[in-house]
Amino acid sequence: MRRNSCEFRYETRSIWVQCGELMRHLMEKGLVCIVDRDDSLGRSMLYGTTKKFLQMFGLNSLKDLPEIEQLRPPAATGAQA
Repeated sequence: MRRNSCEFRYETRSIWVQCGELMRHLMEKGLVCIVDRDDSLGRSMLYGTTKKFLQMFGLNSLKDLPEIEQLRPPAATGAQA
């Protein structure tokens, strides 16, 4: 059995910022763990959340998280005067 049981996988390669330090801190706190490596060029690490992550944020499952569309700000509409 793994030390950290992960709940899901998420590819971070779409995030074009240096996030290594952030991911290291999240791993140290037991909120995320490495679950796999991507098969594409560069073999990016794939991360997953842990049960501790769900507990810390008061979630029963990952289905309780908002959809990505709900997190985006609304688009500007109309011309400004």
